[in-house]
Amino acid sequence: MPQNQQSMNRVSLGLFISVLFCLMSVYLITYSGRIESSDSLLVADATSSLIHFGDTRRDESLWQEAPRNIDVENPFPFGLYNLQEPLVAYASAIPASLTKVIPSLGFVHTAWLLNIFTISLSGALFFYLAGLLNFDTRTAVIGALVLGLGTILWAYSKTLFRDPLVVMFLLLTVIFLEHWRKKYRHFWWLIPAGLAILGAYYSKNSSIVAIPALIIWILPDWKPHKFIALILDAVLLFGVIVVALIAFNQTAFDEFASIMKQFINFDTRFVQSAFHSYLFSIGGSIWGTSPILVIGFFGGIMLAWQNQRRLLWSILALILAYAMGHALLSGVHWFGGLSLPPRFMLATIPFAMILTLPVIDWVLKSHQLIWKILLSVLVLFSIAVQIVFSVSLLDAYPELIPQEANGLVEWLPGLNQVEYLRWVLLPQSWASLGWDTVWSWINAEYVMLGFAIIAFASGISIFLPKYRIWLNIIIGIVLSVFTLFSFQTLYWEDTRYWADTPELFEVLSILEREADPVEPLFLAGSADVTYERFILNYNSLTNIRPIVLGFAQGERTSPSDTPAIVSDFNSDRINVTMLRYLDHVASFQDRMWWLAHNSEFLDWSIRPEERYLTENYYLLNDYRIGNSTTVRLLEFSTVQAPNRFSFTLPENRSDFLFGERITLKGYDLPSGVNYTVGDAVPITFYWQTDEVIEIDYTVSWFLVNSESAYPAIQGVDSVPDGRFAPTLSWEANQLVFDNRAIEIPHDAPAGVYQIWLRLYVTGSGGENKLIVSGGDTFEDTTAILPITITVQDTN
Repeated sequence: MPQNQQSMNRVSLGLFISVLFCLMSVYLITYSGRIESSDSLLVADATSSLIHFGDTRRDESLWQEAPRNIDVENPFPFGLYNLQEPLVAYASAIPASLTKVIPSLGFVHTAWLLNIFTISLSGALFFYLAGLLNFDTRTAVIGALVLGLGTILWAYSKTLFRDPLVVMFLLLTVIFLEHWRKKYRHFWWLIPAGLAILGAYYSKNSSIVAIPALIIWILPDWKPHKFIALILDAVLLFGVIVVALIAFNQTAFDEFASIMKQFINFDTRFVQSAFHSYLFSIGGSIWGTSPILVIGFFGGIMLAWQNQRRLLWSILALILAYAMGHALLSGVHWFGGLSLPPRFMLATIPFAMILTLPVIDWVLKSHQLIWKILLSVLVLFSIAVQIVFSVSLLDAYPELIPQEANGLVEWLPGLNQVEYLRWVLLPQSWASLGWDTVWSWINAEYVMLGFAIIAFASGISIFLPKYRIWLNIIIGIVLSVFTLFSFQTLYWEDTRYWADTPELFEVLSILEREADPVEPLFLAGSADVTYERFILNYNSLTNIRPIVLGFAQGERTSPSDTPAIVSDFNSDRINVTMLRYLDHVASFQDRMWWLAHNSEFLDWSIRPEERYLTENYYLLNDYRIGNSTTVRLLEFSTVQAPNRFSFTLPENRSDFLFGERITLKGYDLPSGVNYTVGDAVPITFYWQTDEVIEIDYTVSWFLVNSESAYPAIQGVDSVPDGRFAPTLSWEANQLVFDNRAIEIPHDAPAGVYQIWLRLYVTGSGGENKLIVSGGDTFEDTTAILPITITVQDTN
């Protein structure tokens, strides 16, 4: 096992880079760039805020975890990303920042590169650590590649979870500690070790459970007397038996629980299932999901036989601490949320892999072919399992298990019975759902082939020491260029993020041109018909702050849907917490925006959020983009409209009669009559009819300066009440509220402006106007309200 360290150092850098490039290339083959869980969405949201606004506020995932208390002094009072574990947001900002330099890269696309690099680097660090532990170079390389390709680290490279970052930091910690042990305990090695453990802690606070194992790691090597060694081995065996009894025997577990209850309060309902699943289940344990780790049992025996008990005890202490800590403290969340276990144990995988190195080393040096064949079969099987995990849509698993599982990913038979294991069932989803690789999604399988060739070339460089440095340089350049090319292609082709909807890109152009820093852009989310995924991936603007209110339970996604909340009172249809945030943010702004995913042309759509905005604020512009009926950008003035449920009368009465049936009962100007250019002029009209109307009419209104040649300033023509109250729907003697607003252009001349108002038949293009009477009119078709507004210049 031992070899000349100087010789190791001469080749280590080149091999380190070869392993890194090889793993990165393989992981890029199975890259998905899919927001796979709510946890990942929180990280992506915080990272987006960090890049665009310098904070980690959760605005695009507000609907998911809205703070109960609103900071009344803050215009955007959204909760900050986990203050105790913020590092993953800052780390993912590193690749995501490329979008600032290269506009044709998607934010989500690049942020999801974090764990591809993190896991690849962890594999390379494992190679380096194996060398420090005096394993043969060949053993170290094979161990590193098997760690990267034969364990669940591969599948977790597709995520934006915190756990891969912990893996990297813990490996760095033990590398620095091992240097400290070998370099005559020079103090300065403890500084990077301390920083690394802090990195692990601030990535995930549970990393603190690694401290006892790290203390054991730095103990001096000691060769005890045979009798003492026998006692230590007996104690270790006894500990293994106790752990197994706790996991399998109810009486033993109850005794353990009663003892632990004296020190810590925990929910006993899930502890035994969690503990058993983490360590012993065939489908949910660290070895059950990474079969190669099973030989670590024999490797542990070999370490004890070689008087490497310090290493053995440290690794076992780490595994036990993670298993026990998460089982006791995670409660109902013991499984971890993703369909692939054991997420909570991910940080232990590289250390469990260390236990396999003595076996790999022995087999490589053995002259018996049978051992090499057996090891190769186990390695290939373990890699095959990871391929299934890495190319499958894990969300499909709940649909593949029996009905009695109720769709629960933590269903225990799925962790303990072969016929329900994930790597057994998931291939059944390939025919209907395809692979969870973005390159197959966009029909760019040539990209997968390209990365496979680069991975093969990296593997070849391992065996060519003479040319390795030049091969690594060439491979590094090719990998970088090909990755950039692939992700720029992905930018325009990824329909999961609405890349095939040019109207949404036009929305960003409008916002870039029209919005003043920093205005809120509200939109619905968490449904396939909404556009929050587009905004998260493609928006790079800093003059708008996207705020996702979630998908209203009173809305539908298709005509066949039934709203979860049916109410005549529109506010009931929207989460009340979201309404509070919307109103609070609006109170700090002059304008706000709503990105609608529907319109009046989808008559089955209820549009509760747009209805709420129309009832309580003033629509300035409705940007109809192209011929789309599902992409609309609405601009609102944030002046508070009169409460239509307070039974108050209009401030200004009116007797204008349009046609024979429609009366303007009055109007309100909530901002008064004095304005400056650039201001919004909000007005609320109060309509009424004495009997049912059989024709639909559109309202058109203007601000007119009769003393200037400046053209009339026209508001948005629309059906009353933001198109929610067409005249065909009016009931006799019902008072209809109609909120409208006009923004005064900056080049408008100062002076006195009249308010002109007309109604015409909808669809007539402004023709077929109603005759108006009851006051001053223009050409008998336009009412001139008996009130004027004064506009002042800003100078």
